[in-house]
Amino acid sequence: MRQIFFQTQKIEEEFLSIHPMTLAIMDFASEKAWDLSKDFLFLTSIVREQKITPNDTHYLQPPPYRFVDAAILRKGGIEKTEELRTEINSHYCYDPKRMELDVIPILDHGTAPHLHFQVCPETIQR
Repeated sequence: MRQIFFQTQKIEEEFLSIHPMTLAIMDFASEKAWDLSKDFLFLTSIVREQKITPNDTHYLQPPPYRFVDAAILRKGGIEKTEELRTEINSHYCYDPKRMELDVIPILDHGTAPHLHFQVCPETIQR
């Protein structure tokens, strides 16, 4: 069962147009977040109208949306966030031809633990 909350109404509306593989990964992640910490995913960004980093993948991305930011809502912390990231990356492959890339890359920025979901046309379930 999907356990996802949205930071804004705009994000909830954008969620209706996400890429099918992104949706599959978000559903998997929401189930794992519940299994790991009895908590929910909280979507914080899908489309941005301004860049917040030079390589901002969310900046004016067209539908179907392939990039989503989320956090574990209440109890996540860095430990549970990293555990969830590892679980997702072990279950999904961003691109079999570019094994060095992850569906959820390691983050080195931000003010709180969060996850960057990303898919490409070659993303598959392992």
